[in-house]
Amino acid sequence: FISELQECLASSTHDVQMVLNYLAARDDLDMTRVGMFAQGSGASIAILASAVDPRIKVLEALDPWGDWPSWLATSPFVPESERADYVKPEFLKKVAPLDPADWMPRIQAKRFRLDNELFDNVTPKIAKEKLRAAAPPRTSVELYKAMDEFKAAFQEGRNLEWIQRDLRTVPESGAAASDSAVSPRP
Repeated sequence: FISELQECLASSTHDVQMVLNYLAARDDLDMTRVGMFAQGSGASIAILASAVDPRIKVLEALDPWGDWPSWLATSPFVPESERADYVKPEFLKKVAPLDPADWMPRIQAKRFRLDNELFDNVTPKIAKEKLRAAAPPRTSVELYKAMDEFKAAFQEGRNLEWIQRDLRTVPESGAAASDSAVSPRP
């Protein structure tokens, strides 16, 4: 994934759009109330997808990867034996156009929640801080200092309740609201 980071991010973001296209083609879902939850690299992809696709109305991103120069230089997820290749200017130049830190202000979701596990170091502290600073003003930020606190918030899908609740507050576009993240049509 990391060795082809720019291709993986772009193609996965496109895949999200293709899934949304498929769901819209079914004609049995309310596509005016699409919610998305993603974590890590998936959260980075979700940020990119929301920046280019207004169909995602509510987005929750848990510990997105981003701020590529810092993330690639310091994340323990990057294999030490390969790190030197990923911090070279040529590689950083290729991934720069797909840095979630730069796309974060363009998120089109009506509601956006950014979750950070402060105890987790896959996304380094400096990258988390840069991503939080880049978040749009309407962003809800949740910081989890310890695993127990995180588990309590996410136990039995509690975090998805936030998505469901906020989907209900998204102004209707002629379709009835429902409790599911991609709401069935009546």
